[in-house]
Amino acid sequence: MVSFSNITNNRRTKIVATLGPSSDSAQVLEDLITSGLDVARLNFSHGTHESHGELIKLLRDISQKTGESIPILQDLQGPKLRVGDLPNDSMPLKAGQTIRFVCSQADMEKFLHDDIPTIPLDIPDVFSSLAKGNRVMLDDGKLEIEIIDVHENQALAKVTLGGILKSNKGVNLPGISLHIPGFTEKDREDLAFGLSQGVDAIAISFVRDASDVKLVRNAILEIDPEKADTPIIAKLELPEAVKNMASIVDCADGVMVARGDLAVET
Repeated sequence: MVSFSNITNNRRTKIVATLGPSSDSAQVLEDLITSGLDVARLNFSHGTHESHGELIKLLRDISQKTGESIPILQDLQGPKLRVGDLPNDSMPLKAGQTIRFVCSQADMEKFLHDDIPTIPLDIPDVFSSLAKGNRVMLDDGKLEIEIIDVHENQALAKVTLGGILKSNKGVNLPGISLHIPGFTEKDREDLAFGLSQGVDAIAISFVRDASDVKLVRNAILEIDPEKADTPIIAKLELPEAVKNMASIVDCADGVMVARGDLAVET
């Protein structure tokens, strides 16, 4: 297995590149490696096991051809908070407008003919964590909403920063602690696949404290004890992670500042 410690160039700053559809050809990978790529990141929020497996094999082949050992970082998705499917795949929102959040597509159908625009949130038990005055950021902070009233399965809110909202865009809830697992069943399946493919490190998303790191380390032990020393990189994306940074650093093998989500959350 290639280790991050095998990176031997003299640059103190290393280059991590996320691979995807635009970089899945042998020529592009070879160009990246000869241009100074140090670590290849595979984002498991996208793609399939089949497509990732093909990319891993291709990357190993090109690494052997060039004589450059390129570590592979598997980035697990974590609990992705998203908007559900919208009518016509998008919805215009204007500042000052009242909207409604619901917790499922089925609930959304109840309000299809209502005057208040309704947005489904693909977030488990979200309304038990919301309160009047909370901010909801959509699409990496491009749109901002303020909660004005919360019920068991819905919440009314006011648009404070408008724009066009599209289906399945990300949701950030600054300052709100959600009681949902940080390591999902999908993550466990992806982790098992990554370990079987010999990935060199695991990045875990939306880490809140050291227990999230320990959970993944225990999962590695259960799935493949021989891979117990696989490095774990904790992604700092939440204010809780910044608060608990000392214990996270003690527990993880490295940290990655996920500037986009952290900027929206803070």
